Amino acid sequence: MTDFFLALEKNAERYPASLALASRSGHLTYQFLVRNIEAVAANAVELGFKPGQTVLLECSNKDARLPLVFGLMRVGVSVGVGQSPELFAEHNVRVDAVVTDNPKLKADCKVFRLSPQWFKLPSKRKTIPAVGRDYGLIFSSSGSTGKSKLIKFNKKNIEYRIKSKSNEPYFSDYPRFYSTAGDTTSATFSDFMITLEKGGVVIQSSDRSANTILDTINLFEPNYVTMAPALLVQILRLLQDQPRRFQKIGYLRLTGAYCSVRTREETLRKFAREVVTSFGAAEIARVASGKFTDIRNLEGSVGKITDGMIVDTVDDDGASLPAGSEGEIRVRPPRAAVASYLNGSGDQTPLRDGWFYPGDIGWVDPDGNLIITGRKSQIINLGGNKVSPEVAESLLLEMGAVEDVGVLGVKDHNGFDVVCAVIVKKKDIDLDKIKQHLFEKKSNFSVKKLKLVPSIPRTETGKIDRTRLKEIVD
Repeated sequence: MTDFFLALEKNAERYPASLALASRSGHLTYQFLVRNIEAVAANAVELGFKPGQTVLLECSNKDARLPLVFGLMRVGVSVGVGQSPELFAEHNVRVDAVVTDNPKLKADCKVFRLSPQWFKLPSKRKTIPAVGRDYGLIFSSSGSTGKSKLIKFNKKNIEYRIKSKSNEPYFSDYPRFYSTAGDTTSATFSDFMITLEKGGVVIQSSDRSANTILDTINLFEPNYVTMAPALLVQILRLLQDQPRRFQKIGYLRLTGAYCSVRTREETLRKFAREVVTSFGAAEIARVASGKFTDIRNLEGSVGKITDGMIVDTVDDDGASLPAGSEGEIRVRPPRAAVASYLNGSGDQTPLRDGWFYPGDIGWVDPDGNLIITGRKSQIINLGGNKVSPEVAESLLLEMGAVEDVGVLGVKDHNGFDVVCAVIVKKKDIDLDKIKQHLFEKKSNFSVKKLKLVPSIPRTETGKIDRTRLKEIVD
């Protein structure tokens, strides 16, 4: 595989004036992107940054963030993107330096303030380490336990992720990639790097409201967009309530949560020519992926299992189940895919006896499709009837009176689990209307408690923050 930075340099030579980064506030050509990366790297060396160090980057300016990340990676450091020094302190992980545009930020290490000077080559500069030296990225994740983890990706991990996805059809020809799910996840960063390696355009926007997203799509015409299902529902409703001339995007990849078949069918009619579903974990990369047009008749399917990944299911005692049996999913990934957990005692593998347990329930069908039926820690057990919150949320979002929703299990006065719906209402709504809707949909559960809130807590990637949701209900 061609080194990422060498690929950028070649693109700058071939297409110097072509757009590399674009946003509503400005743009950067390949020529200037490479210059900015070299300037950041040169200034980092001047300031004493060395290969192997851990550097945190806190930069509120999205247009500047990518050149800064790539410039620091170019020096050979591991860059923590969008994370606070406090998070690293919680894990007893040593940080060598923080680079920030926050004038109030303090840390127990060197703090370097960002300025325009970072993007100017110093008149006298030391030699930048040769391209090809190891570099890394560090992201935070709740993993499969609900507790925050720091995950470190070395160059081998990053290159595996790029190689495993770079031949997907949404990266063919001249990719124009727009992520509405933030830019502080490993999946988004690998998509950024693939797009730039192929000479495409990375499109960014700090405003993730439905109106702004549609305006950004009309302006830049991306052929590949990533989005959380909850945001997709908002956009489909906006297109219904306020019809507009709209050029369908080529590929929409859903991230982070379950999306109903009905919503994906509506997406094909109104918003995208193809919907892509995928399943994976930051620790081990993508496990399965598929186009909706290929799996639309398989409820819960996230597509075919990726080459090199072995997927198995186990019972509550951890014993392997026969092929096709529903149980807890476990994955045996290729060695290059496995990132490591960072803590004060050193890097630790997320594997147990060679297997990774993402915390999901499901099964593998005879054709190699992975079917996800719920999250093990979030399944609501109603006297033996097991309900997935994500499936319940998808059903409730079909109600016109529901703007957004989160579902969880709570105890009633007898100590039994019941379903509680936390709803942002669009119109008047009550329990009777909800029960009637679920009866008409022939659901296998009923909502016993309702709480109305101004907003549903969500993570950077659009997933419901279920810890905060429980706190709201409690």
